[in-house]
Amino acid sequence: MNREGSETLKVKCKLNHGDRHYYPGNKIVFTVEIKNDSPVPAQDLLYHQSFPDVITGKDEAGFSVRAEGGRVIQRKGAVIVVFDEIPAHASVRLQITGRIGR
Repeated sequence: MNREGSETLKVKCKLNHGDRHYYPGNKIVFTVEIKNDSPVPAQDLLYHQSFPDVITGKDEAGFSVRAEGGRVIQRKGAVIVVFDEIPAHASVRLQITGRIGR
């Protein structure tokens, strides 16, 4: 929180699943943007995303995860990404790809 007591981090999540129909085996992509609206850097952040059982990893290794400036520490079952720092007035994006279970 900033000095005025308001939130300074914003998280937006968007789902893209092709033709907008949910079929077993279809690929789905979650795009997450984390924005630091604060005048100071946000440090030591952990992003955790759980999914319902019907959404599985892209392959046996788990979800495919791309994280700008973050370290992916878990991609099976749930996705966990650690950010050492998000600079003031900056954003980072994650892209998480999985499949709808069979």
